[in-house]
Amino acid sequence: MSRPIPPKRFLLGVTVLVPTVLVLANVLGFGPDDSIADEEPSSPASADAADPGASDTTSSSSSAPTNAAGVEPDLSDAISPPSSAPQSVGGPITIKGEEGLTIENWSISNPDGACLTVVGSSDITIKNSTIGPCGSWGVFIDRSSRVTVQGSNIRTGSAEGGIYGLSSKAIAVLGNDIANSGRNPVQFDKVTGAGNRIDNNSISSNASEDMISVHKSGGTPESWLTVRDNTIRDNVGKSTSGSGIMVGDAGGSYILVQGNHLTDPGQVGIGVAGGSNVRVLDNDVKSAQFSWSNVGIYTWDQSSTGCDNIEVRGNTVDWVNESGQSNPAWDGGGCGTISGWDSNSW
Repeated sequence: MSRPIPPKRFLLGVTVLVPTVLVLANVLGFGPDDSIADEEPSSPASADAADPGASDTTSSSSSAPTNAAGVEPDLSDAISPPSSAPQSVGGPITIKGEEGLTIENWSISNPDGACLTVVGSSDITIKNSTIGPCGSWGVFIDRSSRVTVQGSNIRTGSAEGGIYGLSSKAIAVLGNDIANSGRNPVQFDKVTGAGNRIDNNSISSNASEDMISVHKSGGTPESWLTVRDNTIRDNVGKSTSGSGIMVGDAGGSYILVQGNHLTDPGQVGIGVAGGSNVRVLDNDVKSAQFSWSNVGIYTWDQSSTGCDNIEVRGNTVDWVNESGQSNPAWDGGGCGTISGWDSNSW
């Protein structure tokens, strides 16, 4: 195995800009003067603990959005969608201070900014919808809890990304088809607590930095943050610092990366850049030779919070670097002994 060039990283907390949220006046009862400054959320009610091996569940809901009392909120001129094919309702749409709302079978676009924003809300479900094109994020979740984005088709066509969870808890990104959606098709930034999941998504054809980014985020000992059973392919961004899946970026703990399939995902397949209690298990990682190709899986502490208790086991890696050499894995140090390192196929 040749020694790789150490993967280049920037801390996403420095380089990622929080997009300005464009507010649709009279939608859900708020106006453009409301701000969404980047601050830590108040602690919401805890989500149900999810075992890392638990299967997906799909909530049952009506096609029209309803609140916790079962009453449809005033959406002004927005169209109540049918229960089958997505219906266009324009955009942008912002959900603020709401609880128990479901948006299903909608088609939302906004060429001037984020398509759909959820801020200061809880128990929100966005499912079976078409999102994009958007001027920035497809779905921007800020200081909210128990928000699920499921079974939706997301094509933002923007530089920012697809789904961004910021300073939130119990965020689930499940079974979506995400393509052509910028720097980070899925990013968790300071997403903590129980019930955080990025599972069973198809992510492709993105000019990305990290196709899945887990930054300052994690789970709990009883409910690990999961990145499971995703199909990730064709990172066309040519970044010399990005990855298919990046975890432990600037710290984080109780993170499970398992059963993912990555094909030509970028400079690195899966990167562990720090954190504690991180497991990378049973993933299939491969890349052909590109000018930006580096290494299939790496562990390397680049955080200021320390790195320990890392397990990399049962992975199958077939990776060709920019020089045409097989380069499946690299331990850059700082994380202690990596459990299972010799139990991979590379």
